[in-house]
Amino acid sequence: MIYVDISAAVHARAGLGRYSEKLAQALIAAQPERFALFYNRGKDGRFPPSLPTNIPQKSVQWGYKPWRMAVLLGQWGHLGFNQLVPDADLFHATEHLLLPLRGVPTVLTIHDLIPQLFPAYHKKLNYWYLNAAMPLYCHRADAIVAVSQATREDIVTQFGIDPAKIHVVHEAQASP
Repeated sequence: MIYVDISAAVHARAGLGRYSEKLAQALIAAQPERFALFYNRGKDGRFPPSLPTNIPQKSVQWGYKPWRMAVLLGQWGHLGFNQLVPDADLFHATEHLLLPLRGVPTVLTIHDLIPQLFPAYHKKLNYWYLNAAMPLYCHRADAIVAVSQATREDIVTQFGIDPAKIHVVHEAQASP
């Protein structure tokens, strides 16, 4: 089973939310039997009405910041969160949060490295978190999807990631 993390869509997080929702829609439409959804529902999360509810789903119900810290601590401690997605053959993290999984290949989508390149535009806690987490997540992911060639080059330059691990897949305009 291929899990797609739709947490950003569940919390309506602007571009990241649209990306994860539209990606999940397209993948499920193409091969519904191969895909499952994972998300952090949190306190105020809402399952996107555009996604089918008959697809396998796994979720956690943590606050946004505690969940982010749990995932980062799990990565630092080399813990496996496999019990959250026990039948996963592949996990696609669609935002800047890579679930620590043992023996399960992971794909991480990177949209940009604005926190590293333009730190003045981020809140201090978010800046701290992303500067600690993003290099680690990039190194731990088995493959990285970069949304542009510029993002790919930034990942290589900023984090020293092997360019062969990074695949550029341009985002498309969302349909109305």
